[in-house]
Order: sequence, then C-alpha cells, then structure tokens
Amino acid sequence: MNELMHEKGHINKCSADTVFKLSLFFNCKLEELLDPIALMANVSGKYHNIKYKWIAGKNAMELHIWDNGIEKIIDNDSACNQVRFYHSYISMTKAIIDVYLEDSQAERMLMK
Repeated sequence: MNELMHEKGHINKCSADTVFKLSLFFNCKLEELLDPIALMANVSGKYHNIKYKWIAGKNAMELHIWDNGIEKIIDNDSACNQVRFYHSYISMTKAIIDVYLEDSQAERMLMK
C-alpha cells in the first residue's frame, strides 16, 4: 500500500488479495481499480484473416494490424480508443477492423 501511495508500485502488479481488499474498502469492482492500458497491452488475435495486436503507444493504445504482410496502425487515440471500451474490447476490435476493411474495399473500387 505504501508503494502505491507513493507511486513506486503499480496496481496491476499487486496481489489479488490486496486488490480485493482495496475494492472492498472503496466499495467498487476489482476491474475498476486496475489500469486498462496495461491490461490491453499485447492483446492479439486474428479477425477476417487479419492479425492484430494492441500496443501501448506514448499516450494511448494503438491497434496494429498486418494486412497482406504489411503492418499498419489503424486506431490510436481515436473516438474508438480501446481503453475506454476495455470490457468489450473484442467486439470493439472487430468493429474497428470491419471499418478498415470497408474503407479498403471502397478505395479499391474507386481506383478501378
């Protein structure tokens, strides 16, 4: 607790027992105490054959994708910033990739 109070420790590295006791003290859910940026860092997966990974940037989370072997950052500090939607990050990630795919298809159609 002393380390947390003096910003020498990180809440996400505390024991489950400590976080549980804090949640009881503050009368809140466990996840409300945790730092969602640290929880999102390095979450990865595959959607519509596109590999993705959330990486902590300087000020926000960034959604990195690999489309045909090319790495692109398609979300960084936008209105859909993933940290705000941590509890539904899978559906938000899919929605962001869907928008990217729709934009990519529109660009290809315009180039014809």
